[in-house]
Amino acid sequence: MCGVKNARKLRKNIVRVARENGLVRFITFTLDPKTVKGDPWVLIRGLFKEFQIYCRRKKVSFKYIRVLARQPGTGLPHFHFLIDTWMNINWVRKTWVKLGGGPQILIELVEAHRIAKYLSKYLADNEIINLPKGTRRVSTSKGIKLFEKIKSTWRHVRLDIEYLRALAKGVGILLTEKHEEGELNFFITSESLWEFIYAFG
Repeated sequence: MCGVKNARKLRKNIVRVARENGLVRFITFTLDPKTVKGDPWVLIRGLFKEFQIYCRRKKVSFKYIRVLARQPGTGLPHFHFLIDTWMNINWVRKTWVKLGGGPQILIELVEAHRIAKYLSKYLADNEIINLPKGTRRVSTSKGIKLFEKIKSTWRHVRLDIEYLRALAKGVGILLTEKHEEGELNFFITSESLWEFIYAFG
């Protein structure tokens, strides 16, 4: 149930972030079953890293949200991207195939209100367990965050233990034991606790 709730929250956040960053182009990268060697899940991630290098050489930069899915029929992994930049599909296909990817490349312009529809198929609740264990299903380019980190209110401080002991002087813990005859209360002072810590700590 927890995974299902997280998937729904993820879909909602992806739609929100995609709209905020103008990610309105949908692109798919596949693998060619005839040329796959080794672990395809490792292969496709490596191919995309090489593709990014080619893009930098062409001075093409883009923001993205990337969704990893299993291709029906072959069972091979493929990527679905939401990007913000126009790309020439012929150059993309030529480069991807040259690197070792599959020739099936799809680029579509997605209207903002249809982003959820495009992604719901690939982030469906029953797809959560459809990938190898430890595989990251969704990732983003640098600067895009799907979940905001909550700032911790905890602080690290250095204090002398004797100071803490003096500060806690007179403080204790009230313990209650229930018996058939009634309740029996115990009050343990901080001094007793410190003696216990020194003896067995």
